[in-house]
Amino acid sequence: MNKNLILLILPIAIGYGCVATHEDLGSLYAKQARLEAKTKKLSQQMQEVQFQSGSESLSISEEKIAELEARVANLERSYDRLRSMVRSSNRLTKLEPIDPKDSEKLFENDTSTIFRPTEIDQKAVIFNRGYKYLSENKYEQSREQFTAFLKQYPESPEASDAAFWIAESYFRQGQYEEAILDFQNFIEDYDKDIKVPLAYYKQGESLMNIDRKQEAIIFFQTLIDKFPQSENARAAKEKLKVLE
Repeated sequence: MNKNLILLILPIAIGYGCVATHEDLGSLYAKQARLEAKTKKLSQQMQEVQFQSGSESLSISEEKIAELEARVANLERSYDRLRSMVRSSNRLTKLEPIDPKDSEKLFENDTSTIFRPTEIDQKAVIFNRGYKYLSENKYEQSREQFTAFLKQYPESPEASDAAFWIAESYFRQGQYEEAILDFQNFIEDYDKDIKVPLAYYKQGESLMNIDRKQEAIIFFQTLIDKFPQSENARAAKEKLKVLE
C-alpha cells in the first residue's frame, strides 16, 4: 500500500483503536530512567573490563559482563531450589540460616542450575546494545538490534519497549513518515502499553514537522480524547493552541 495513502487513513483508523489504560506517564519516565541507569552501568563495566584486558574486543567484554550476571542468576536459582527442598522435606524449622556462599557451593555441581551467558544474557545484551546505539545517535545500528530482539524474543516483556524505540529512532533521525507508521504499529500491537499516549504525541509532532498541521491536530485531539489525564494530553493541548 502506498505510504501516503496509509498516512491519510491513519487519522480515521485511530478513532476506532483500542483504548489503553489511563496511567500517568510518570512511571514511564521512571522506567526509562532505570533503563538508562542500567545501560550506563553496563557501559562503565564494559570499559573497565576492556581497560583490564587490554586487547580484548568489546564482544569479549560483554561476554564477561554477561558471565557476571549469570552468576547472580545462578545464585537466585539456587535459593529457589533450596526453598523447594525445604518445603518438600518439612524441615524448615530445623534448618540453620545458610550463607549465600554455602548456597552457591551446594548447587555448583548441578548443571541444571547453571545459566550460560549465551543462554540467559544474550537477550539483555541485544536490547542494551540497541539502546546504547540509540543514545549514541547510531540509529540504523540501533534498529538492527531492536529488530533482532523482536524477532528472537517476540513474547518478552521488553518487546513493546523495543518496538517503541524503533519508532523513536526514526523520529530522532528526522524520518517522520516512517516514525508515524512505526508508532502506529506500536499502538496497534501494544494497545495497553503505558507508552501509547506518548506514541500518539510523537505522531502529532511528526506531522507538524512535515507541515501536515490538520492531521497533527487530529492526532493531538485523539490523544486528548483517549487519555485526558495523561501528561502528554496536557502537552497536546499546548500544541493545539499553536496549531489552531
